[in-house]
Amino acid sequence: GVDEYKVRLTNGMKVDFDSKGNWKEVDGEHQKVPYGFIPATIRNYVAKSFPNTHIIKIERKSWSYKAELSNGIDLEFDRNGNFKRIDD
Repeated sequence: GVDEYKVRLTNGMKVDFDSKGNWKEVDGEHQKVPYGFIPATIRNYVAKSFPNTHIIKIERKSWSYKAELSNGIDLEFDRNGNFKRIDD
């Protein structure tokens, strides 16, 4: 069976879904990822800690999130959206 679906939107963004229809990764292709994909705790942390940037890619894993910012910094969060570290 199919274990994931890949969708490319007309604006160039890419969204990967698992077999149950849950998003796994949203790649804005250097565009701002829509807020609906980003947990509020992550949105708030980025707005406060990295003003004048936005999330251009977010990945949801079983136990964490990874977010790439428009300034090139990669951040890692736990499953609840709490900041863990800057990812090298």
